[in-house]
Amino acid sequence: MHTALPHFTAVAPRTALRYALSPLVLSICLASASGCAPRSASEPWSTKAQSTTSRTPPPSAPAAGSPRPNQTSPANAALSSRADAVIREAAASPDPSTRAHAIEGSIRQPSLLQELAPKALVDQNRGVRFVACMAVGEARLSEFTHLVQPLLTDDSASVRAAAILTLTRLGVTVDPTPLGAMAASDDLEARANAYLVLGLLGNRSAVPIIRSSLGNATPLANPIRVRLVDLQGAEALVRLGETREIDSIRAAVFSPPEQEELAVVACESLGRLHDEVSAPMLRNILAPNAGRARAPEVRLAAASALLSLGAPSKPILTIAREYVGDADPRVRAQAAVLLGKLASASSTEFLNALRVDSDPTVRLCASAASLSPAETGE
Repeated sequence: MHTALPHFTAVAPRTALRYALSPLVLSICLASASGCAPRSASEPWSTKAQSTTSRTPPPSAPAAGSPRPNQTSPANAALSSRADAVIREAAASPDPSTRAHAIEGSIRQPSLLQELAPKALVDQNRGVRFVACMAVGEARLSEFTHLVQPLLTDDSASVRAAAILTLTRLGVTVDPTPLGAMAASDDLEARANAYLVLGLLGNRSAVPIIRSSLGNATPLANPIRVRLVDLQGAEALVRLGETREIDSIRAAVFSPPEQEELAVVACESLGRLHDEVSAPMLRNILAPNAGRARAPEVRLAAASALLSLGAPSKPILTIAREYVGDADPRVRAQAAVLLGKLASASSTEFLNALRVDSDPTVRLCASAASLSPAETGE
Protein backbone atom coordinates (compact mmCIF):
# COMPACT_ATOMS: atom_id res chain seq x y z
CA MET A 1 0.00 0.00 0.00
CA HIS A 2 1.38 3.36 -0.91
CA THR A 3 2.37 2.98 3.77
CA ALA A 4 4.10 5.86 2.85
CA LEU A 5 2.51 6.42 5.15
CA PRO A 6 5.87 7.93 5.85
CA HIS A 7 5.49 10.89 9.69
CA PHE A 8 4.70 10.76 13.25
CA THR A 9 8.20 10.68 14.55
CA ALA A 10 7.07 9.88 18.06
CA VAL A 11 6.49 6.39 16.79
CA ALA A 12 9.06 3.69 17.17
CA PRO A 13 10.87 2.34 14.11
CA ARG A 14 10.44 -0.89 12.22
CA THR A 15 6.90 -1.08 10.99
CA ALA A 16 5.02 -1.12 7.42
CA LEU A 17 1.87 -0.33 5.52
CA ARG A 18 2.38 1.89 2.60
CA TYR A 19 1.66 5.07 4.54
CA ALA A 20 4.53 4.19 6.63
CA LEU A 21 7.06 4.99 4.07
CA SER A 22 5.61 6.39 0.99
CA PRO A 23 4.68 10.00 0.97
CA LEU A 24 1.86 8.69 3.09
CA VAL A 25 3.96 6.13 4.86
CA LEU A 26 6.59 8.60 5.77
CA SER A 27 3.79 10.80 6.77
CA ILE A 28 2.87 8.39 9.46
CA CYS A 29 6.19 7.54 10.87
CA LEU A 30 9.62 8.56 9.74
CA ALA A 31 11.14 5.60 11.41
CA SER A 32 8.88 2.94 10.04
CA ALA A 33 10.43 0.19 8.13
CA SER A 34 7.71 -1.50 6.21
CA GLY A 35 6.14 -3.51 8.85
CA CYS A 36 2.89 -2.50 10.34
CA ALA A 37 2.87 -3.51 13.95
CA PRO A 38 1.18 -1.21 16.46
CA ARG A 39 2.39 -0.18 19.86
CA SER A 40 0.30 0.29 22.95
CA ALA A 41 -3.22 1.56 22.46
CA SER A 42 -2.63 3.95 25.35
CA GLU A 43 -0.24 6.04 23.28
CA PRO A 44 -1.69 9.04 21.46
CA TRP A 45 -0.22 7.91 18.18
CA SER A 46 1.24 4.53 17.59
CA THR A 47 0.43 3.30 14.11
CA LYS A 48 3.99 2.68 13.07
CA ALA A 49 5.38 1.14 16.19
CA GLN A 50 6.63 -1.95 17.85
CA SER A 51 4.32 -4.92 17.97
CA THR A 52 2.55 -5.53 21.26
CA THR A 53 2.21 -9.17 20.34
CA SER A 54 4.89 -11.57 21.41
CA ARG A 55 6.70 -13.48 18.74
CA THR A 56 4.46 -16.33 17.70
CA PRO A 57 5.02 -19.41 15.58
CA PRO A 58 5.26 -18.34 11.95
CA PRO A 59 2.83 -19.62 9.35
CA SER A 60 3.81 -22.47 7.12
CA ALA A 61 4.92 -21.31 3.70
CA PRO A 62 2.98 -22.76 0.78
CA ALA A 63 4.56 -25.79 -0.82
CA ALA A 64 6.58 -24.98 -3.88
CA GLY A 65 4.41 -27.12 -6.11
CA SER A 66 1.02 -26.19 -4.66
CA PRO A 67 -1.70 -24.97 -7.01
CA ARG A 68 -1.71 -21.26 -7.75
CA PRO A 69 -4.97 -19.38 -7.52
CA ASN A 70 -6.70 -17.82 -10.47
CA GLN A 71 -6.88 -14.15 -9.56
CA THR A 72 -9.99 -13.61 -11.64
CA SER A 73 -11.89 -16.63 -10.28
CA PRO A 74 -15.01 -16.52 -8.07
CA ALA A 75 -12.84 -17.96 -5.29
CA ASN A 76 -10.61 -14.90 -5.47
CA ALA A 77 -13.64 -12.64 -5.38
CA ALA A 78 -14.58 -14.34 -2.13
CA LEU A 79 -11.05 -13.80 -0.80
CA SER A 80 -11.34 -10.11 -1.63
CA SER A 81 -14.64 -9.95 0.21
CA ARG A 82 -13.03 -11.53 3.27
CA ALA A 83 -10.19 -9.00 3.05
CA ASP A 84 -12.76 -6.20 3.12
CA ALA A 85 -14.29 -7.76 6.22
CA VAL A 86 -10.92 -7.88 8.00
CA ILE A 87 -10.30 -4.22 7.20
CA ARG A 88 -13.78 -3.18 8.34
CA GLU A 89 -13.29 -4.98 11.62
CA ALA A 90 -9.91 -3.30 12.12
CA ALA A 91 -11.44 0.12 11.41
CA ALA A 92 -13.72 -0.40 14.41
CA SER A 93 -10.90 -1.50 16.72
CA PRO A 94 -10.42 0.25 20.09
CA ASP A 95 -6.72 0.49 19.21
CA PRO A 96 -6.02 3.69 17.22
CA SER A 97 -3.03 2.18 15.45
CA THR A 98 -5.19 -0.64 14.12
CA ARG A 99 -7.83 1.84 12.96
CA ALA A 100 -5.19 3.86 11.14
CA HIS A 101 -3.80 0.77 9.46
CA ALA A 102 -7.29 -0.14 8.31
CA ILE A 103 -7.76 3.24 6.65
CA GLU A 104 -4.31 2.99 5.17
CA GLY A 105 -5.13 -0.40 3.72
CA SER A 106 -8.52 0.60 2.36
CA ILE A 107 -7.06 3.03 -0.14
CA ARG A 108 -6.48 0.08 -2.48
CA GLN A 109 -10.27 -0.28 -2.58
CA PRO A 110 -11.76 3.21 -3.16
CA SER A 111 -15.31 2.11 -2.37
CA LEU A 112 -14.10 0.76 0.98
CA LEU A 113 -12.22 3.98 1.72
CA GLN A 114 -15.38 5.96 0.95
CA GLU A 115 -17.19 3.85 3.52
CA LEU A 116 -14.58 4.19 6.27
CA ALA A 117 -13.25 7.73 5.76
CA PRO A 118 -16.12 9.80 7.24
CA LYS A 119 -15.73 8.28 10.70
CA ALA A 120 -11.94 8.27 10.53
CA LEU A 121 -11.76 11.96 9.63
CA VAL A 122 -13.37 12.82 12.97
CA ASP A 123 -11.60 10.12 14.98
CA GLN A 124 -10.45 11.17 18.47
CA ASN A 125 -6.90 10.08 17.65
CA ARG A 126 -4.81 12.51 15.64
CA GLY A 127 -2.92 9.75 13.87
CA VAL A 128 -6.12 8.25 12.53
CA ARG A 129 -7.34 11.68 11.38
CA PHE A 130 -4.00 12.29 9.68
CA VAL A 131 -4.03 8.99 7.81
CA ALA A 132 -7.65 9.43 6.76
CA CYS A 133 -7.02 12.95 5.53
CA MET A 134 -3.98 11.91 3.51
CA ALA A 135 -5.87 8.94 2.04
CA VAL A 136 -8.79 11.12 0.97
CA GLY A 137 -6.37 13.46 -0.78
CA GLU A 138 -4.52 10.69 -2.53
CA ALA A 139 -7.76 9.10 -3.72
CA ARG A 140 -9.14 12.52 -4.71
CA LEU A 141 -12.44 11.91 -2.90
CA SER A 142 -13.91 15.38 -3.38
CA GLU A 143 -17.18 14.36 -1.73
CA PHE A 144 -15.38 14.61 1.61
CA THR A 145 -14.19 18.19 1.15
CA HIS A 146 -16.67 19.39 3.78
CA LEU A 147 -15.20 16.97 6.32
CA VAL A 148 -11.60 17.92 5.56
CA GLN A 149 -12.06 21.69 5.80
CA PRO A 150 -12.58 21.70 9.61
CA LEU A 151 -9.21 19.94 9.94
CA LEU A 152 -7.50 23.20 8.94
CA THR A 153 -8.04 24.23 12.57
CA ASP A 154 -7.33 20.83 14.12
CA ASP A 155 -5.43 20.67 17.41
CA SER A 156 -2.67 18.68 15.69
CA ALA A 157 -0.23 20.51 13.43
CA SER A 158 0.28 17.31 11.45
CA VAL A 159 -3.44 17.02 10.75
CA ARG A 160 -3.56 20.68 9.72
CA ALA A 161 -0.70 20.06 7.30
CA ALA A 162 -2.52 17.06 5.83
CA ALA A 163 -5.66 19.15 5.41
CA ILE A 164 -3.74 21.81 3.48
CA LEU A 165 -2.40 19.19 1.07
CA THR A 166 -5.68 17.33 0.67
CA LEU A 167 -7.81 20.41 0.07
CA THR A 168 -5.29 21.63 -2.50
CA ARG A 169 -5.52 18.28 -4.26
CA LEU A 170 -9.32 18.55 -4.19
CA GLY A 171 -9.19 21.91 -5.95
CA VAL A 172 -9.83 24.14 -2.94
CA THR A 173 -7.76 27.31 -2.58
CA VAL A 174 -5.90 27.06 0.73
CA ASP A 175 -3.32 29.29 2.40
CA PRO A 176 -0.13 27.21 2.76
CA THR A 177 1.61 29.82 4.93
CA PRO A 178 1.18 27.87 8.20
CA LEU A 179 3.45 25.16 6.81
CA GLY A 180 6.43 27.49 7.19
CA ALA A 181 6.00 27.72 10.95
CA MET A 182 5.50 23.97 11.18
CA ALA A 183 8.73 23.35 9.26
CA ALA A 184 10.63 25.52 11.74
CA SER A 185 8.96 23.98 14.77
CA ASP A 186 10.83 22.19 17.55
CA ASP A 187 8.07 19.57 17.32
CA LEU A 188 9.79 16.97 15.14
CA GLU A 189 6.53 15.28 14.21
CA ALA A 190 5.06 18.55 12.94
CA ARG A 191 8.28 19.44 11.14
CA ALA A 192 8.50 16.10 9.37
CA ASN A 193 4.93 16.26 8.14
CA ALA A 194 5.37 19.87 7.05
CA TYR A 195 8.39 18.75 4.98
CA LEU A 196 6.28 15.98 3.50
CA VAL A 197 3.46 18.29 2.49
CA LEU A 198 5.76 21.02 1.18
CA GLY A 199 7.49 18.48 -1.03
CA LEU A 200 4.24 17.11 -2.38
CA LEU A 201 2.81 20.56 -3.03
CA GLY A 202 5.74 21.20 -5.38
CA ASN A 203 6.19 24.91 -4.71
CA ARG A 204 9.89 25.79 -4.97
CA SER A 205 9.44 28.77 -2.67
CA ALA A 206 9.55 26.22 0.15
CA VAL A 207 13.22 25.38 -0.53
CA PRO A 208 14.77 28.05 1.74
CA ILE A 209 12.22 27.28 4.45
CA ILE A 210 13.24 23.64 4.51
CA ARG A 211 16.97 24.34 4.24
CA SER A 212 16.99 26.78 7.11
CA SER A 213 15.44 24.27 9.49
CA LEU A 214 17.40 21.12 8.61
CA GLY A 215 19.42 19.83 11.55
CA ASN A 216 17.90 22.29 13.99
CA ALA A 217 16.68 20.62 17.15
CA THR A 218 16.67 21.09 20.88
CA PRO A 219 19.76 19.69 22.67
CA LEU A 220 17.63 16.98 24.27
CA ALA A 221 16.15 15.68 21.00
CA ASN A 222 16.93 12.09 20.07
CA PRO A 223 19.64 12.36 17.37
CA ILE A 224 18.20 9.44 15.39
CA ARG A 225 14.82 11.13 15.24
CA VAL A 226 16.49 14.32 14.08
CA ARG A 227 18.26 12.44 11.30
CA LEU A 228 15.01 10.78 10.27
CA VAL A 229 13.33 14.16 10.03
CA ASP A 230 16.25 15.49 8.02
CA LEU A 231 15.87 12.58 5.60
CA GLN A 232 12.27 13.62 5.05
CA GLY A 233 13.49 17.18 4.48
CA ALA A 234 16.05 15.93 1.96
CA GLU A 235 13.37 14.00 0.09
CA ALA A 236 11.17 17.08 -0.03
CA LEU A 237 14.06 19.13 -1.42
CA VAL A 238 14.71 16.56 -4.15
CA ARG A 239 11.04 16.71 -5.08
CA LEU A 240 11.41 20.48 -5.33
CA GLY A 241 14.31 20.19 -7.76
CA GLU A 242 17.27 20.28 -5.35
CA THR A 243 18.64 17.01 -6.70
CA ARG A 244 22.00 17.21 -4.93
CA GLU A 245 20.18 16.42 -1.68
CA ILE A 246 19.79 12.85 -2.92
CA ASP A 247 23.37 12.22 -1.75
CA SER A 248 22.39 12.43 1.93
CA ILE A 249 19.64 9.88 1.34
CA ARG A 250 21.99 7.52 -0.48
CA ALA A 251 24.52 7.83 2.34
CA ALA A 252 21.90 6.80 4.92
CA VAL A 253 21.59 3.42 3.19
CA PHE A 254 24.98 2.60 4.73
CA SER A 255 23.95 3.42 8.30
CA PRO A 256 25.48 1.13 10.97
CA PRO A 257 23.49 -1.82 12.33
CA GLU A 258 22.33 0.08 15.40
CA GLN A 259 20.76 2.68 13.08
CA GLU A 260 19.11 0.36 10.58
CA GLU A 261 15.88 2.35 10.68
CA LEU A 262 17.72 5.11 8.83
CA ALA A 263 18.67 2.64 6.12
CA VAL A 264 15.07 1.46 5.83
CA VAL A 265 13.74 4.98 5.42
CA ALA A 266 16.49 5.82 2.94
CA CYS A 267 15.76 2.76 0.78
CA GLU A 268 12.07 3.55 0.64
CA SER A 269 12.81 7.18 -0.19
CA LEU A 270 15.11 6.22 -3.07
CA GLY A 271 12.35 4.06 -4.48
CA ARG A 272 9.78 6.84 -4.27
CA LEU A 273 12.17 9.29 -5.92
CA HIS A 274 12.96 6.77 -8.69
CA ASP A 275 16.68 7.20 -8.12
CA GLU A 276 18.10 4.79 -10.70
CA VAL A 277 21.65 5.66 -9.67
CA SER A 278 21.02 3.91 -6.35
CA ALA A 279 20.02 0.60 -7.96
CA PRO A 280 23.50 -1.01 -7.65
CA MET A 281 23.74 -0.25 -3.92
CA LEU A 282 20.22 -1.58 -3.39
CA ARG A 283 21.05 -4.77 -5.28
CA ASN A 284 24.18 -5.15 -3.18
CA ILE A 285 22.04 -5.21 -0.03
CA LEU A 286 20.23 -8.23 -1.44
CA ALA A 287 23.31 -10.03 -2.79
CA PRO A 288 24.07 -13.38 -1.10
CA ASN A 289 27.73 -12.41 -0.81
CA ALA A 290 27.11 -8.90 0.52
CA GLY A 291 29.88 -7.66 2.79
CA ARG A 292 27.50 -7.20 5.72
CA ALA A 293 24.32 -9.11 6.39
CA ARG A 294 21.55 -6.55 6.65
CA ALA A 295 18.47 -6.73 8.84
CA PRO A 296 15.35 -8.26 7.24
CA GLU A 297 13.60 -4.88 7.34
CA VAL A 298 16.42 -3.30 5.32
CA ARG A 299 16.48 -6.10 2.76
CA LEU A 300 12.72 -5.91 2.29
CA ALA A 301 12.87 -2.12 1.95
CA ALA A 302 15.66 -2.43 -0.64
CA ALA A 303 13.61 -5.00 -2.56
CA SER A 304 10.59 -2.70 -2.51
CA ALA A 305 12.69 0.21 -3.79
CA LEU A 306 14.13 -1.92 -6.60
CA LEU A 307 10.62 -2.93 -7.61
CA SER A 308 9.75 0.77 -7.86
CA LEU A 309 12.79 1.19 -10.10
CA GLY A 310 11.52 -1.43 -12.51
CA ALA A 311 13.38 -4.52 -11.28
CA PRO A 312 11.99 -7.85 -12.50
CA SER A 313 9.47 -9.32 -10.12
CA LYS A 314 10.92 -12.83 -9.85
CA PRO A 315 13.98 -11.94 -7.69
CA ILE A 316 11.83 -9.60 -5.59
CA LEU A 317 9.41 -12.46 -4.96
CA THR A 318 12.36 -14.58 -3.85
CA ILE A 319 13.28 -11.97 -1.22
CA ALA A 320 9.71 -11.69 0.05
CA ARG A 321 9.43 -15.47 0.31
CA GLU A 322 12.42 -15.54 2.65
CA TYR A 323 10.45 -13.70 5.29
CA VAL A 324 6.87 -14.98 5.14
CA GLY A 325 7.87 -17.44 7.87
CA ASP A 326 10.01 -15.07 9.94
CA ALA A 327 9.62 -15.31 13.71
CA ASP A 328 9.03 -11.54 13.99
CA PRO A 329 5.46 -10.55 13.05
CA ARG A 330 6.71 -7.11 12.03
CA VAL A 331 8.90 -8.69 9.37
CA ARG A 332 6.07 -10.92 8.16
CA ALA A 333 3.86 -7.85 7.88
CA GLN A 334 6.50 -6.07 5.82
CA ALA A 335 6.79 -9.13 3.57
CA ALA A 336 3.02 -9.02 3.08
CA VAL A 337 3.19 -5.42 1.93
CA LEU A 338 5.90 -6.27 -0.59
CA LEU A 339 3.93 -9.27 -1.87
CA GLY A 340 0.94 -7.00 -2.41
CA LYS A 341 3.04 -4.74 -4.62
CA LEU A 342 3.98 -7.70 -6.80
CA ALA A 343 0.32 -8.53 -7.45
CA SER A 344 0.99 -11.85 -9.16
CA ALA A 345 -0.43 -15.33 -8.83
CA SER A 346 2.73 -16.46 -7.06
CA SER A 347 2.65 -13.61 -4.55
CA THR A 348 -1.05 -14.20 -3.92
CA GLU A 349 -0.24 -17.75 -2.87
CA PHE A 350 1.99 -16.50 -0.08
CA LEU A 351 -0.36 -13.68 0.87
CA ASN A 352 -3.11 -16.20 1.41
CA ALA A 353 -0.92 -17.94 3.99
CA LEU A 354 -0.27 -14.63 5.77
CA ARG A 355 -3.97 -13.81 5.83
CA VAL A 356 -4.42 -16.60 8.38
CA ASP A 357 -1.30 -15.65 10.35
CA SER A 358 -1.34 -15.96 14.14
CA ASP A 359 -0.67 -12.21 14.49
CA PRO A 360 -3.67 -9.89 13.90
CA THR A 361 -1.57 -7.09 12.43
CA VAL A 362 0.01 -9.44 9.92
CA ARG A 363 -3.47 -10.61 8.95
CA LEU A 364 -4.55 -7.00 8.45
CA CYS A 365 -1.51 -6.15 6.34
CA ALA A 366 -1.95 -9.26 4.21
CA SER A 367 -5.65 -8.62 3.74
CA ALA A 368 -5.04 -5.04 2.65
CA ALA A 369 -2.23 -6.14 0.35
CA SER A 370 -4.56 -8.72 -1.19
CA LEU A 371 -6.63 -5.92 -2.72
CA SER A 372 -4.91 -5.95 -6.08
CA PRO A 373 -4.11 -2.85 -8.15
CA ALA A 374 -6.49 -4.18 -10.80
CA GLU A 375 -9.34 -3.83 -8.32
CA THR A 376 -8.51 -0.24 -7.51
CA GLY A 377 -7.64 1.12 -10.92
CA GLU A 378 -4.02 1.75 -10.01
